[in-house]
Amino acid sequence: MKVDLRYIMTDVDRHGLRRIYVRRNGRKIRLRETPGTPEFMRAYNEAITPPMGPTLVVLGSEIQKDNAPNAKVPAYKPPVFVTIDATRAREIAKGLLDAQNPRIAVGRLRTPEGVKRAVELAELVGASTSTATA
Repeated sequence: MKVDLRYIMTDVDRHGLRRIYVRRNGRKIRLRETPGTPEFMRAYNEAITPPMGPTLVVLGSEIQKDNAPNAKVPAYKPPVFVTIDATRAREIAKGLLDAQNPRIAVGRLRTPEGVKRAVELAELVGASTSTATA
């Protein structure tokens, strides 16, 4: 079974080995896991989820010097995106429709589906939009 994933590209290095990358927003992130495994899908999902790449965690020197024989690394939890219920969505839609000059501050959109829905909503109510986060 073949699965087409967006943003995936392959490259052959100087030794003739095939490398798999996620290319998004002009950046290449290498996926080292074996294609088709759950680990590969996890790495792919991490690569396309903001901040789209490895994250640096800096620990103070006190923590680095501390002995941690029983330390456990917590299990990975995929990001949870906050959503609203249908009642709240209706209230927002009514407010947008009743507004004289509607404006939607969408912030930083995470997925292509989110972009599509934001554009659709803005077109439906005739609103201007802003993606500024501050």
